[in-house]
Amino acid sequence: MTTQKVRVQIHGDHDLGSHGFGQRDRYGIDEPTVYEKIAVAIRRALVGAFRHPGAVFAVYAVGCLQIPLVDVLTTSSANVMMVAMARDGFDRRGADALALWHDTTRRLSLIVFPLVVFLVAMAPDVITVLFTRQYLASVPVFRLWTCMLVLAVPCVDAVLRACAETRYLLGLNLLRLLLVIVSITFCLDRFGLPGAVLAMLVATGATRVMAIGRIGRLTGTPLGALLPWKPLAATAGFALAAAVPALAVARALALPPLAALAGAAVIYALAYGGLCLRLLTGVTAGPPVPVLQNAVR
Repeated sequence: MTTQKVRVQIHGDHDLGSHGFGQRDRYGIDEPTVYEKIAVAIRRALVGAFRHPGAVFAVYAVGCLQIPLVDVLTTSSANVMMVAMARDGFDRRGADALALWHDTTRRLSLIVFPLVVFLVAMAPDVITVLFTRQYLASVPVFRLWTCMLVLAVPCVDAVLRACAETRYLLGLNLLRLLLVIVSITFCLDRFGLPGAVLAMLVATGATRVMAIGRIGRLTGTPLGALLPWKPLAATAGFALAAAVPALAVARALALPPLAALAGAAVIYALAYGGLCLRLLTGVTAGPPVPVLQNAVR
């Protein structure tokens, strides 16, 4: 993907200039990327070197399966949204910026929520198809790791940058790193391999809640109106409901893992699409996130 370079001013003193859609803040740091890499390195060092050496670490590494599609969608959406917010000044068009954030969040949830639910429900088949049955012990790790994707939906980092809150964002990422360092040993002792991912999940969730609260205070928006709670809840409910027939058919038929996974995917897509038809009509026209336009129509 080619990164376009744009020049925009946020609150007059935060130049996104040559950093390409605001990927870096004014300190020159690719914030969440840097801190996530450090946290992952610490987690893997403790799991691999100090706690679970050798073949057991391979089980953990397989469970932390990356899904590039979600990264592409969330990063592209956040970048476009941030530039649109900053173009005319966030403080001069707060209501429009909030509506843009809501629309982006709704659209991302329509894709990320069902993907997470399906992968969690069909985790044994996914691991078997990709890595053989030898790595079925990775399933608990994979399920927790997949749940991390939900926390990317609100795109809070992009909103904070548009609000010129880069210092606060820097502090949040440092806090998340500290929480991982403090809690990972306890989580490993208490929960085993999944505990390493649980530490990251809890730390990320806590800082996301803090970021959402900060956005609410900056915009003067009450909690009930800060995010599109009802559409998000409806999307989550539809994603969970669609998993019931897909999982039932996959377990009822004695099919090879690949055939069971493919069949469940078709049933899940049909069920989820049918449930979401009415919800999709509520998405505003003229999507501000071009990368999602074909996905929601």
